Amino acid sequence: MKKITQVLLVCGLMVGAVSTASAGFGSLVGALGGGDAKATGGDIDSQVKDFNSKSNEINGLVFISLKSIMAAYATDEEAAKIAEQVKAYNSNTNPKEQQAQVKASIQTDGAAIEKLAQSKEATEQTKNLSKAKQTQVLNGLGNFTIAALRAVKLSETGQGLIQSVSSNPMSIGKVLSVKDSLPILLSAASTSVKIMPELARVMKGAKIEVPVVKADSKPSPNPEF
Repeated sequence: MKKITQVLLVCGLMVGAVSTASAGFGSLVGALGGGDAKATGGDIDSQVKDFNSKSNEINGLVFISLKSIMAAYATDEEAAKIAEQVKAYNSNTNPKEQQAQVKASIQTDGAAIEKLAQSKEATEQTKNLSKAKQTQVLNGLGNFTIAALRAVKLSETGQGLIQSVSSNPMSIGKVLSVKDSLPILLSAASTSVKIMPELARVMKGAKIEVPVVKADSKPSPNPEF
C-alpha cells in the first residue's frame, strides 16, 4: 500500500497552485474589475450555500483531527482540557466563532504537532503509546489529510465563485462568506504539507502502517472526548 507521503507530493503541488491563484484575491475584490473572471453558472446563492456547508465540514474535520492527535500525546490533565475545547467547539452555533477556533488550532496545534514530530523522542514516544492512542494518532493523521485535500479542492471552487461575481459590484456581498473562508482552507492545506510527512515518518519509525487516503475517503471515527 502506498504511503501517505505520496499523496503529499500531489497535495503540495495543488496547494502551490491554489496559493498562486489566490495571490491577487485582495485586489480582485477591491477593484471588482472583472476581466478574466470566469462564471461558474447556475444560482450563485445556492452555490455559496453549498460552499459554506462543505467549508464548515472541512473546518470541523481539521479541528477534531488536530485535537485528536494532540490529546493522544497529552497528559491526562492536558487531554481533559483538550476535551473541553472540543466540546466548546461542537456546542458553538456561531460560524465565525468556530472559524476563529479552527484558525487558532491550525496555528497552535499545527505548530505543536510539527515540533513534536521533528523531535528526537517522537518515534519512541509513539511506540510507547497504547494501541488505542496509536490508532487515535493514525486516524487523526488520516482525517487531517482528507480535510486538507478537500480544502484544496474547495478553495478552487471558492476562487471560481469570487471570479464569477467580480464584474458585478451588486453581487459581491453574496460571496463575502467565501472570501472569509478561503484563508482558513488554504492555511489548513499548507499546514498539512508541513505536518503530514513528518508525522508519517514518525509512524513508520514506530512500525505503524499509514494507509493512503483521498479527498473522497470516509473519515475514521473520532475519539470520545
